Amino acid sequence: MVGEQYRLFSTALTNKLWADYLDGCRERDPDMPLWSETTRSRLRSSVFQMLAQAGYIENTRSLKLQTVHIAEQVLCLLKANQEEYVLRCMQVAP
Repeated sequence: MVGEQYRLFSTALTNKLWADYLDGCRERDPDMPLWSETTRSRLRSSVFQMLAQAGYIENTRSLKLQTVHIAEQVLCLLKANQEEYVLRCMQVAP
C-alpha cells in the first residue's frame, strides 16, 4: 500500500486507500473476517499512527508521505541476518 504510493509519486495517503487495501485483502483471502466499520476505522487509525511514528508519514492528520532514511547500521544488521522480508518492508520510500 505505502510502497505503491511512493512509486506513483503520491504526496499523501488517504482514508479511501485504506478501505481499498482492506477490500483487496478480502478479495485475496475470502476467509478474512467481515469487520464492522468501527473495527476498520480503529485498524486504520492504528496503522496510520504506526506509519507516523516510523516516519513514513508526517502525521495522522495530513497523512503526507515523507522520505525515510534507514541507518546504515540497521541495514547492515538486517542483511547480515538475512532479513530480506524486513528490508523489503522498510525500504519502500525513495
